Amino acid sequence: MLIDRRDLLCAVRSMRRDPAMTFVVVLTLAMGIGLNAGIFTLLNFLCLQPPVKNDPSSFVQIYPRYDGWFTGADQFSSFTIKDYEAIRTQAHSLAEVAAWHSD
Repeated sequence: MLIDRRDLLCAVRSMRRDPAMTFVVVLTLAMGIGLNAGIFTLLNFLCLQPPVKNDPSSFVQIYPRYDGWFTGADQFSSFTIKDYEAIRTQAHSLAEVAAWHSD
């Protein structure tokens, strides 16, 4: 959807007619965008960053690989609950084990 030339000229004429309103609108948009970016940056720093950044050498990511019983060999799959329980109970070198499910 393209902007019609006449609409653009009408907007420019309106901005020239009332520069104070144009200033208020531009200032409001700038403050809103800046405040939104600042709050997101703060929340991203405090809440959304994974703890991997603090000590990346202490985190591992495990991918199960099952050989031969799929349509092809060496295909990756998702964990089952039994896989997770086995890793959690038998992996003595890991302090904690966590899992997540994404759709």
